[in-house]
Parts: sequence; C-alpha cells; structure tokens
Amino acid sequence: MRPVLPLRVGVLSFAHYHANFWSEVFAARGVLAGIWDDDPARGREAADRFGTAFHVSLDALLAQSNAVAICSETSRHADLVDAAARQRCAVLCEKPLGTNLADCERIVRAVEVGGLFFMQSFPKRFDPATHRLREAVQGGELGRITLARVRHGHFYGLQPDFRERWYA
Repeated sequence: MRPVLPLRVGVLSFAHYHANFWSEVFAARGVLAGIWDDDPARGREAADRFGTAFHVSLDALLAQSNAVAICSETSRHADLVDAAARQRCAVLCEKPLGTNLADCERIVRAVEVGGLFFMQSFPKRFDPATHRLREAVQGGELGRITLARVRHGHFYGLQPDFRERWYA
C-alpha cells in the first residue's frame, strides 16, 4: 500500500459535499487529489469549484490517490471499489453498500483480497449528540417512544451553498 502521508484523496462521481469537506477540513493533513465523474461537465464544474483537477480517466485519478471517497449511485459502488482495490487505494464508500447481496459480497471480496482499509460512511455513528440520544432512549429517560422525527445540524464548510442549506 502507498504511504499514508500526505493523504491524497480522490472523489469518485458527483459529490459536492465530499469535495467540499476534503478541500477544506483536511487541507492541513491531505490533498484533494482530484475528482472523477462519468459526466465530464458535472465533474469539471465540481473540480473548478473546489480548486482541484478533473480526471477523465478513473485509473489516472486512482494512480495519484492513496484513498478515495466513493459518492456515486449505489448501483456503481462495486465497480468503483474494484477499481480502487486494483490501485490499492483505501476506500470511504457512501451508504448503502450495494443494491443487492451479490454486489455487497463482491465489495467484501475486493477489500479482503486487496487488503484495503475500507469504511462505510455512517456519519452519525461517532456524533456525541447521537450517542447521548441513544443512551437516553435505551435508558428509558424519554419514556415509551412511538414516533420520532429527528433533524440534526452539521458543519458543511465555508462555501455558501453548503453553509446556508440543511442536509440530512
């Protein structure tokens, strides 16, 4: 596997939130290596917006990255994890993992055979407020819950399009 530092993250497919995150939050620890998207206009627009390169070739971006954020439609996750595994890139993959069991098993095989670091994106798992809410529910502090509707804020970076909107 390639050296971990500096972290060079490639963003695969349309993902303004992820590109925004990697371009700002980890600027001190890593580099947004570039964006690949099978829609060149969309990919170029995102790359321009976040000050990084657009790659027409997925393999070219993977060769310059040691980690990728896979932000595509779920039906494409298995193909993109396979491509990342061939280049030995660590993978952060959006949820859900796949659209069917065969694709999920294919992803697991690619990760195991490639010996990759892999993480499924589950952003609320480590959130302190989520932990506290879970404890309160499990401990009975809130009584018997029959219906819940939850909205949770989040820091979405310096770009106004992210700061001024609410995302779930």
